[in-house]
Parts: sequence; structure tokens; C-alpha cells
Amino acid sequence: MKERLLAGLGPVLGFCLFCLAILILHHELERFHFHDILAHLNTIQTGGVLLAFCLTILSYVALTGYDALAFRYIHNDLPYPRIALASFVGYVFSHNIGLSFFGGSAARYRILSSWGIKPAEIARVIAFNLLTFWLGFLTLAGVLPVLAPVSLTMLAHAPFTSSRPLGITLLLALVAYVVWSASRTEPMRVRGFEITLPRPAMTATQIFLSSIDWVLAAGVLYVLLPSAQGLSFTTFLGIYLLGQIIGVISNIPAGLGVFETVLVVLLSPYLSGAVVLGSVVAYRIVYYLVPMGVAVLLLAGYEILQRRRMLKRVLDLVEQWVPEVAPRALALTTLMAGVVLLVSGAMPVAPDRMAPLGRLLPLPVIEISHFLGSLIGVGLLLLARALQQKVDAAYFLASGLLGAGAVASLLKGFDY
Repeated sequence: MKERLLAGLGPVLGFCLFCLAILILHHELERFHFHDILAHLNTIQTGGVLLAFCLTILSYVALTGYDALAFRYIHNDLPYPRIALASFVGYVFSHNIGLSFFGGSAARYRILSSWGIKPAEIARVIAFNLLTFWLGFLTLAGVLPVLAPVSLTMLAHAPFTSSRPLGITLLLALVAYVVWSASRTEPMRVRGFEITLPRPAMTATQIFLSSIDWVLAAGVLYVLLPSAQGLSFTTFLGIYLLGQIIGVISNIPAGLGVFETVLVVLLSPYLSGAVVLGSVVAYRIVYYLVPMGVAVLLLAGYEILQRRRMLKRVLDLVEQWVPEVAPRALALTTLMAGVVLLVSGAMPVAPDRMAPLGRLLPLPVIEISHFLGSLIGVGLLLLARALQQKVDAAYFLASGLLGAGAVASLLKGFDY
């Protein structure tokens, strides 16, 4: 009962944070209009967008380093191109859908398992990547508030007026982990699984990779923001980290709404809410949506390649049955077209269609079209049997008569 209660607290907390974020956003942006946000989007320079795309590419390359290091950790020599594919698709889905199993972990498992990677190894890779993610965050989120603290006075009911105490706490947590992992020689046991903690050299590489990734991801949004007096990249990076981590804790896909709220509130001394929100919209397109489109295409291509044998069998089956089915289908549709032309020729025309047609064409042409339509219908009925018997001449004659029947139908009263 207790485990079920704890499991249900996550979604409830995320929903509450989302509702709170919407209320704060509404309060902060009530004096702005939607067209203000769109106006700022139009002012973003092309150079800034191109630079944001370049930083996005570098950020996802750094993320593939997480997995490359993780495979070294589990002593698996899977080639880097395969690691990069699984890593990119996995992280894109994690960013857009969330850190749940149905996000990046499921995509990563689907790809890696098809290459023979065991589920236990995949679980160790995912756990290692999660550790790398948090080590980089603890490093930057600890160092930045100490060197360049951010004022938290605009956040209601915040326990601190400055982010420095939070930074010191995170640094102490980081140092405690590094010392503990370096001094522990025996593997940890968690529910029957043995976990060997990374050695100090690998831990330092994890911190470096994750820190680079965080800096690059923050740089994507920073170059999309207009220049503001007093807003250095160091200050912005601390605000960005706080917004991202609150978004992760909220368990809302991509921290939607929560991340924006933190940025709008904490950047209010430097930029207006509409400007910040417009830049965040551009950031989400560049860093989230465009990579998502690329990842979907890569995943689709991968699935097609994985099932190429099955697709070949399907194509062989189609190739086997089409010569038998196609003549019968063509014969049936040709027969139906002949019947339609005969019935149409016997039916009276619509007067409202005849009036404009009479002004364009002489009466003999209209009358002949009735006769020709019926005659073509009879011809199609006769050719249907020849089509079923795969007579080449019947195919060409039927094609010509169908085109002529369409013209005759239009000439006798726009009978489309």
C-alpha cells in the first residue's frame, strides 16, 4: 500500500507544479499579448538561429559521449555509430516525452536489444547515463551559485534569498559522492543486482561530458535571447539549470510550462516576459522539435532495415499475386465504367447544367455526345472480358475508350 502511495505521488506532484506554473505564467504575462511573443520571434536574427542549431548538434554529440563512456564502463565494444544512433534517438525521446520508460529508455532498449545487447547491460547503461546527467548538474549547479549567486527574492516563499546556500549544498553532495565512490572497492548490491561504481578517472570524465552538455544546451537558448544589460552567460546558466531541473522534477514532458515559468520569473529583472517566452518558443523548436523529427525519421529507417527480410517476402508475395489479381480488378472496374456510361446515356440531363453548356457548344455536338457515351459504354462492356484474359490490345483500347467516355460525359451536360 505504501509503495502504491509513493508511486502515485509523482504524477500528483507534477500536476500540481504544472497548475502552479500556469497560474504564475498567467500572472506574469497578463499585461502582454500573444502578438508580442510573435513579434519577438520575428526579430530573432538568422545568425542567432544558425548558431543555435550548431550548438544543438554539439550538445547531442556530447550526449552520445554519455553512452560511449557507458559502454566502456560495461566492457562492451559496440561500434560508436551504433551507440550514437541509439543515444541520439533515446535522448531526443527523453527530452520530448520525459524520463519515463515510454520515453528514451524504451527507444534505446528497442535499438540496443536488436543488436544483441542483454537487458541487464542496457539497464546498467541507462543507470550510468542517469548518474552522468546528475553529476554534471551537481557540478555546475554547485559552482555557479557560489561564484555568481542568483537572487531568489522574486520567488514567493523561497527558503533562501540567494542561490548560494543551495550551491554549497549541491557541492557538498558532489564531493561526498566522489569520496564515497573512490573509497568503495566492493560492488553495491541493489535488489539482487551488483553495481560497480565508476573509478575516479571515469567519474571525472562523466562530470566533464555532462558539464559540456549542460553548457551547450543553455547556450542554445542564450544565443536566441536578445542582449540584456547585466545578464552574463554565467548568470543565465544558473537560471537555466534551475528551470531545467524543476522541469525534470515536475515529470511533465519537456518540463512544458514549468521551465518557462522559472525563466520568465528569474529573468524578469533583465528581459520582459514576452521576450523570454518568444525566445523559449524558438528554443523548443530548435532543441526539441527539429531533433525529434530527425529522430523519428532515423527510427523509421532503422525499423525498415530491421524488417527488410519481411518486407522482401511481402513484396515477393505481392509480385506473385498482382499478375493474377490485376486483370480481374481492371476487368471489373472497366465493366462498371461501361454500365455507368450506359445508365447515364439513358437518364435525362440536368436542365441547370444544360443552359451554360448550350451557350458554349452547338446542339448537334451535345446530342452526338449522348450517342457516343452509350456506344463507348457498350465497347467497355465487351472489352472487360478481354482484359480478364490479359489481352494487351484490350488494355490500350479500354484506356482510350475511358478517356473518350469522360469527354463525352462532360459534353452532354457536365456529367462529372
